[in-house]
Amino acid sequence: MYAGQFWTGLLLAFAYGASLLGTVLFYGFVTTPILWLCGLFLAWYGVRRARLKPKPVKFWLLAGPFRRLIVAMTTLLFAALIVFDLHYFKSSMDISADSNPLPSLPDQVVLQPSELTPEEAGMTNFLL
Repeated sequence: MYAGQFWTGLLLAFAYGASLLGTVLFYGFVTTPILWLCGLFLAWYGVRRARLKPKPVKFWLLAGPFRRLIVAMTTLLFAALIVFDLHYFKSSMDISADSNPLPSLPDQVVLQPSELTPEEAGMTNFLL
């Protein structure tokens, strides 16, 4: 289990390290660095536990039947957050012709104000 913790933590650390630069610089997300640090902690903990003689876990949530459930749910949560974060970052940086904020120019020729008659300029009752 400790080797699995090491590789899971290392994978999370690299995945969030890849998305950390863009998301923090452009959006300043709080969750990205927190989850990146969690991945680094899991990698460090996995390396530390792999080097030491494995001891039984005393924390009751990680012992017995809850262990696999919590590991599976945590892995799914991290995977969902990675996918959401990368998808949101990609979709926000995607610039296409449909999402162009600049209005398109009309096809007709725009007349200058000096070429308009007073009626066209809306000044019919102004000078009366």
